[in-house]
Amino acid sequence: MNAFAIEEIWRFALAAIPLAAIVAVVCRCLPCRPSTRHTLWLTLLLLFVLAPFLPGAPVPDLASLAGEEAGAVAAIPAVADGPPVTTGKVEKDEGPPRRALTDGEHGMAWPGPTYTLCAVLAELHGCEVREVPFAPDYSLPLDELVGAAASLTYVCNPNSPTATFVEVSDLADLARRLRGVLLIDEAYVDFASQNCLPLAGELPNVLVVRTLSKGYSLAGLRFGYAVGSPELIAGLSKAKDSFNVDALSVAAATAAIQDQAYFQQNVERVCRERERLSAGLTKLGIAPLPSQANFVFARCQSPPAGCVYRALKDRNILVRHFDQPGLSEWLRITVGTPDQNDVLLNELARIM
Repeated sequence: MNAFAIEEIWRFALAAIPLAAIVAVVCRCLPCRPSTRHTLWLTLLLLFVLAPFLPGAPVPDLASLAGEEAGAVAAIPAVADGPPVTTGKVEKDEGPPRRALTDGEHGMAWPGPTYTLCAVLAELHGCEVREVPFAPDYSLPLDELVGAAASLTYVCNPNSPTATFVEVSDLADLARRLRGVLLIDEAYVDFASQNCLPLAGELPNVLVVRTLSKGYSLAGLRFGYAVGSPELIAGLSKAKDSFNVDALSVAAATAAIQDQAYFQQNVERVCRERERLSAGLTKLGIAPLPSQANFVFARCQSPPAGCVYRALKDRNILVRHFDQPGLSEWLRITVGTPDQNDVLLNELARIM
């Protein structure tokens, strides 16, 4: 079993139940008579404090858990079939890669528009950034990115918010020409037809980062991993927080990664709905860009995208609108369930 033995958890629960009962009785005898909610919180607090001393309290083997998680990542077909690489756990934000792989002189560069949080995080970490505009067809501005001479070049692929995909061969060319590290953010790659994991084994300056938030539907877990050369992973490890991932997250992530059959079913459901949603939007006159993600990026000019966004919000349907130059005519629409997509398309037909 990859986490805690079921018997240990059961013994722990049996020991915790009497403690909860005692707390409830004591609280009822107090003059102030705490509410049920306060009694529950007090019980949980005591369980947290006394947990290590209760019989059968599960004690995780962190080294074993970490080894199983790394083994699960290594067993992913795209990793297992490629050249040897090293994996490591990373925080959700781009702080550790920025701290470990940039210097004060050369900073970062990326093609834009891209993941909107990147600029915020770069500013928080005091990192100089050069944003190079994508070409009109969202192909990679190769020469301009090389000319930026950044220590760390970031490419979100598939890109957010456009859902477009840069060819693997183009990113390989970019990596070979860069003086620094190429960080490829594959948060949405589970829904794409290609991926860049092989580059992490072929090129020593390529680092690929992924999350379990999308294809595995575990956004609340806040778990990601990096794939790259041993030297790059060692650099990340020096800059990460000491206890950035807890044992339960590692256990849950390992189990999710090992269940590739469910993962594939989940991805296929989203991709089928993405095609149906794209076709429906095209019939309404707001054809999206070709999408390789779990969302689509559709242009709305009449009525304006901002008006459509507000009209949908009034109907309790949430999409994203970016009120900024170059993006103000577009809506980023997440692929929902079949019923959710039907409601969206029906309401859009009324609005349009």
